[in-house]
Amino acid sequence: MSETIGAAYGVTTPGSISWLTTGVSTLLIGGSHNTATAKATFTVRGASSEVLGALHIKSKGNIERKVKGPVSTTITGSLTSSAGAEHEMKAGASITIKVGGSLAMKGSHVSFECGSSKLSASPSGVLIEASEIKFTKSSKQSAKTTHE
Repeated sequence: MSETIGAAYGVTTPGSISWLTTGVSTLLIGGSHNTATAKATFTVRGASSEVLGALHIKSKGNIERKVKGPVSTTITGSLTSSAGAEHEMKAGASITIKVGGSLAMKGSHVSFECGSSKLSASPSGVLIEASEIKFTKSSKQSAKTTHE
């Protein structure tokens, strides 16, 4: 499937929209591409390539992307992701996040779990659970501590 459009492109329907290709899929749109629908499905059984100046997705329901091969995303500008409810990332293998500057995570509760070890931070304090905790440099204690 190959589609080339030199200007803005829009589709609006109260029903469903579905795209299905069994080979390579390329969309080249010279302007904006807007789709408004109750349900959209986009299935590609071969390679799929999207080159976008901007991508905006608004959904009143779930958004799901299933990929059976590798996925690569390159963003030269900023990336903002927000969810009104749970936001989850799962991997069957490792996940790597590389940050060139500082990384800030804000939330009422932030946890990292690896096997039976856990590092958890909340407004009430920091919890470290592990069979062994090793400090490699000096540490400073500023309040009373308890050990269970």
